[in-house]
Amino acid sequence: MRLIKLFFCFLFVGLSNFVSSSTPDASYLIVDQIILHGNERTKRNIVLREVDFKSGDTLQLTDTVTIISQIEKKLFNTKLFNEIDIEFVKKIDDEFIVIIHLVERWYIFPIPAVALADRNFSEFLQRRGGDRTRLVFGIDYQDINFRGRREKLDLLVQTGFYNKYELFYEVPYINKAQKAGLKLSLSYSQNKELAYQSLNNKLNYLNTDYTLRERYYAGLSYKYRPRYYDSHNVSVYFRKNSIADTIALLNPNYFLEGEKKQNFFQFVYTYDFNKTDINYYPEKGIHVSAQIEQIGGLLGDVAITNVSSTYHYYTAIKKRFYFASKSSVKLSSKNSQTYFNSLGLGYGENYVRGFELFVVDASSHALQRTAFKWKIISSNLDASRTVKTSQFNKIPFSLYLKLFADGGYGIQKSSFKTNFVGDRLSNQLLYSYGVGCDLISFYDLVLRLELSRNSLNKTGFFFNWSKAI
Repeated sequence: MRLIKLFFCFLFVGLSNFVSSSTPDASYLIVDQIILHGNERTKRNIVLREVDFKSGDTLQLTDTVTIISQIEKKLFNTKLFNEIDIEFVKKIDDEFIVIIHLVERWYIFPIPAVALADRNFSEFLQRRGGDRTRLVFGIDYQDINFRGRREKLDLLVQTGFYNKYELFYEVPYINKAQKAGLKLSLSYSQNKELAYQSLNNKLNYLNTDYTLRERYYAGLSYKYRPRYYDSHNVSVYFRKNSIADTIALLNPNYFLEGEKKQNFFQFVYTYDFNKTDINYYPEKGIHVSAQIEQIGGLLGDVAITNVSSTYHYYTAIKKRFYFASKSSVKLSSKNSQTYFNSLGLGYGENYVRGFELFVVDASSHALQRTAFKWKIISSNLDASRTVKTSQFNKIPFSLYLKLFADGGYGIQKSSFKTNFVGDRLSNQLLYSYGVGCDLISFYDLVLRLELSRNSLNKTGFFFNWSKAI
């Protein structure tokens, strides 16, 4: 509504000036200055990095509404602000002052860090009976706007099912043009219970009172963002892994040939093009990413090359009805891989819905997801009477109902099968369909409830914490 009013305001100004003939061309406005309001911590240059114009620029009146909408989306996608409102105030003649009103997010989160040792909540609840000893807990200190420069500082300390200590520090802009950034990563973890083999497409664990695996890694990433929508990321890591004698005996292919240590450099190049309206739960736009990964090689105990690509597509069918799809593929150079380095379908976000309880550890795989969504609720809950902090007193709330269908295929070579006893899901088409709902709230919270039926004729109800498409 505010954009509509602004559009008619500019239209009226343009027509008035045209009628009075005070200027030969009244179809434009001149930006005299840009004023920021509400950025108590965020530096001015960080905000202006996402603004498509600067002081002294001339804007066409017919383009102004679109420009404002794009800037608001870009600022919102920085994840630094809960609310953005852009106001044009006429100064003299065709000159305008642009005022950007901002409500900053809460940036510092020294919060309890509770995680699951299992791949997803469904496996934890249904396969492991909700065993609390499989929880990992600790403290995660995050500052997502460190020094007001959009720098990210993350210090994680966890214990329980495994011990983990991590430090991440990201500087998004290291040059004057604000197009290049760096990220430092340090991590150490150890396990006393470990999945050492896949049995009948399920993870087989060993539990002991001594350390079964230790992992170290240190990494440095360089990110180049020449334009708003696309970016290039080059990362190099050194990884050092070791396992106990017991794991090497139970699965000699864990590191291959009974090895107990694995050291290697890892090089990753990623290209990302993201032109969606809202990054954490898009309704419109496309998101394309491609990655080349070299694990080891001349300098390491393993040599694997992986190439992967993902394409997301979102569109509005009609008011409150949307379509979304995800297509992804991963190809590997090795027919025979270590168990530790092989991640096929069933890990992270790469799984066919309805198969949350299974793993398909394959060297290469393809995945397709589709969904039709109906947004039945979208509003802001006003909690200002009880919550006085501006970062939390307005709670955005959206609810989508959906129909979905997935398909996937994992390729497993014959020389690869010793890692996966009783595997019956590789080298065949897996598919599923179902219904569900997605609950969206602030600070990028996405909750999914899904009822699905898969190609094994099994029906299940699953709960997840992140978006599927």
